[in-house]
Parts: sequence; C-alpha cells; structure tokens
Amino acid sequence: MKRRMMTLLLAMPLMVSAAACSDRKDDRAALEKDEMDRQLDLALQSDSTPVTYNDTAVGVEPVPDVKAPPRPTPKPVTRAPQVNTPRPTPRPQRTEPVPSPAPTTRSVTSTAPSGT
Repeated sequence: MKRRMMTLLLAMPLMVSAAACSDRKDDRAALEKDEMDRQLDLALQSDSTPVTYNDTAVGVEPVPDVKAPPRPTPKPVTRAPQVNTPRPTPRPQRTEPVPSPAPTTRSVTSTAPSGT
C-alpha cells in the first residue's frame, strides 16, 4: 500500500507536467489569426445606415418669424461735400550751429594683477 501511494505521488506530477507542457502553439496561432481577421473585417465594413444627428441643420430650411414686423428700409443720408484745403507747411526754423568741443588727448591706463 505504501509502495502504491509513493508511486502515485511520483507519477501524478509527471502526468500533470506532461499535460501542461503540451504543444499548443499551433492552436494559439490559429486563434490569434482568426481574431485578427475578425477585427480587420469589422474595420473594413462601412456603416449600414448613414447617421443624421439631431443637432445638424443640413437640409432644414429656415422658418420665417411671423411675430416680428418687417423692418423699414433706412433712408439714405446725404452729406455735404468736404472741401479739401491744403494744410500749411511748417517753416524750418533757423538754428545756429553748435560749436563742437575741441579734441583732447585721452590717456588710458590699466593695471594687471601680478604674482602667483
């Protein structure tokens, strides 16, 4: 009895690991391809009915307002012709030349730090 139990305990993990590690890559690849084909078909389909939203005004004619009376047409206003008078041109003012200062010699000195 103990021997059977030991054999069963040893065989069970081996059977489970063999079932878990079986080759199912082909099945997964086929399922993924089917899903991609389904999504592509949905993306390429056009809508079966055109959608018209409630807030659009396409094809709707404006309804005339019967409550408001028509506005009277304004009369044209006549204006007096404007007389173009030339503006007086300002006279240039005479200015006396300002004497320029006499040139001077400029001495420049600079110091440089020395040492280490």
